[in-house]
Amino acid sequence: MMHLPSIPALLKRSLSPAPPSAIDLTRQLAKASGDAAGPRVANALAVELGGLEDSRFSEYFAAVARELAAEWQIVIHQLNLAAGGTALLVDLRRRLLVLAKSQPELKPLERQLQQTLTSWFNGGFLTLRRIDWDSPASLLERLMRYEAVHPITSWANMRRRLAGDRRCFGFFHPAMPNDPLIFVQVALTREISQTIKPILEAPIGDDPAPTTAIFYSISNCQRGLNGIPFGNLLIKRVVTELHQELPSLTTFSTLSPIPGFRQWIERNDGGTTGLSAADTALLATPHWWDHPESYPALELPLTRAAARYLTLAPEGRAPDPVAHFHLSNGARVERINWRANLSDNGVAESYGLMVNYRYRLDHIQKAQLGYRAGKVPRAWAIDALLHTPLRMPFLRSDANTRRSVIHG
Repeated sequence: MMHLPSIPALLKRSLSPAPPSAIDLTRQLAKASGDAAGPRVANALAVELGGLEDSRFSEYFAAVARELAAEWQIVIHQLNLAAGGTALLVDLRRRLLVLAKSQPELKPLERQLQQTLTSWFNGGFLTLRRIDWDSPASLLERLMRYEAVHPITSWANMRRRLAGDRRCFGFFHPAMPNDPLIFVQVALTREISQTIKPILEAPIGDDPAPTTAIFYSISNCQRGLNGIPFGNLLIKRVVTELHQELPSLTTFSTLSPIPGFRQWIERNDGGTTGLSAADTALLATPHWWDHPESYPALELPLTRAAARYLTLAPEGRAPDPVAHFHLSNGARVERINWRANLSDNGVAESYGLMVNYRYRLDHIQKAQLGYRAGKVPRAWAIDALLHTPLRMPFLRSDANTRRSVIHG
C-alpha cells in the first residue's frame, strides 16, 4: 500500500526555502573572505558547480561578470579551499575558454583565473614522475584518454609504450596528485627516427646503451591549463633525468607532427608555398599517397614547401604550434621526413610528413635567442632544401608521373 505524505508535511515542504543557487553561493563566498563560514560556503559552491548542467554555465558566468567581477579573485582563492577546489578551478577555466569566444564579457574572468593558475602551477610546485606498467591502472586509463598525438588503442599498445626501451614521464601537482598535467613519451634508439610506425609497433629492444632519445608524443592533459608554460620545463627535466639514468645518451630529438602544414598549403598560393599548379592538382588526387608512382613527383615539392613553412617565424613565433613549442625551447629543425605518418590523421594534417626537432644541449640558449629574433635554427639539410631548385634535372619523368597519377 502506497503511503502519501500528510497535508502538514506537504505544507512544510512547500514553505521550505529552495537550496541556494550557484550564483547565490558565489555572492556569499565573495563576502566570506576571512570569515569562518568561508570553507563551508566554498564546499557548498563546489558541490553546486560540480552538478551544474553544462548549459547553465553561460548564465552563471554572465551573472558573475555582471555582479562580482571586482570580487572574482576573492572567489577564486576561497573556492580553492574546497575539497577538490583546484581541479574545479582548472575545469572552470576550461569552460571559460570556450564561452569567452562568443561572450567577450567573460574574458576578464578567464584572464584573472589564468594568472592565478599560472602562479599556482609554476615549476616549483610540479613533480616529475616516471609512468610505467606498474603505475596504477586508473592513471594508465587517464593516459589512454589524454593521449593526443598517437592514440593508444589497447592495453597491449599501452604496454608496448611502457616497455624497457621506452620511457614515459608526467608532471603532477600536489593538489591533483593522481591526474597528470602533461606527459611525454620517449623511444630509446640508436638513431634519429624517420617514421612513426617502428616506434609504435617494433618488437621490444634490449639495447643496454642507447645513444638517442626520441620524444615522439607530448600531450597536455588539462585544457583549463592551456597557455600556462610548463611544457618547456618538462623537456628540460626529462632530458636531465634520462641523462642521469643512461649516460650513453648523446642525442635528444623529437619525431613530431606538423599539424598546420596541410592547412597552410590549402590557404596559400604557389608564390608562398613554392608549389606549382601541377603540384596542387596532384595533391587534389584522391589517395595519391597510396600510389608509389606519385612519390617522385611530390617528394621534393612537398618537403621543400614544409621547409618553407617550418622556417617562418614572423615576430619570433612560428605559425605551427608544435614548431613554436620546440623552437622556443631551444631546439632546431633537423630533418623533414617524407611518408613518416600515413595514418588518417597524419595525412589530414601534413600529407604524412613529420619533422625532427633536435635539442643540442650546448646550443639551446643560442637557438632560443635566434628564434626570438625571427631566425629559425635549422640544420644544413633544411637550408639545402630551401635552396634546391624545385625541378631537378634528374626528375625528367616528372611530367609523365603526374599524368599517370592524375588520369590513372
